[in-house]
Amino acid sequence: MKTASPIRLTQPPSPLFLALLAVAGQFVGLYSPGSPDPLILPIPGADKIVHVVLFAVPVALLRWAGVRLRVVLPLALAQVVVSEVVQARWIPYRAGELADALADLVGIGLGVLGGWWLGRDQRPAEPTPRVGQRSSRS
Repeated sequence: MKTASPIRLTQPPSPLFLALLAVAGQFVGLYSPGSPDPLILPIPGADKIVHVVLFAVPVALLRWAGVRLRVVLPLALAQVVVSEVVQARWIPYRAGELADALADLVGIGLGVLGGWWLGRDQRPAEPTPRVGQRSSRS
């Protein structure tokens, strides 16, 4: 009997694929119903940490994937408002909170920085000027 060989990735997943997975995870985290018996997290403010991560990771990965900030930023800001309104009005056992929205904004800011950091090696380096030649920065 022949056994199946394990699946091997020939190359790592693309940043865009990872970004889309992160956005899907964000939707699950933001729009899933809560519970009548809320989970007591051992760390005070842990739910705010979750909000920061739910916004920082997708924003960073979208920026790393090359999606322009002028596209990512308005979508992320809209997601902050929409998610808090939807949680407050229509998702059972969830509440829209200003503190959550502020944590989301912190996550967006960290995501922008993270996207810059992830993509820093992909930017073309400015050529070194020859002797007697001016740099484009001067």
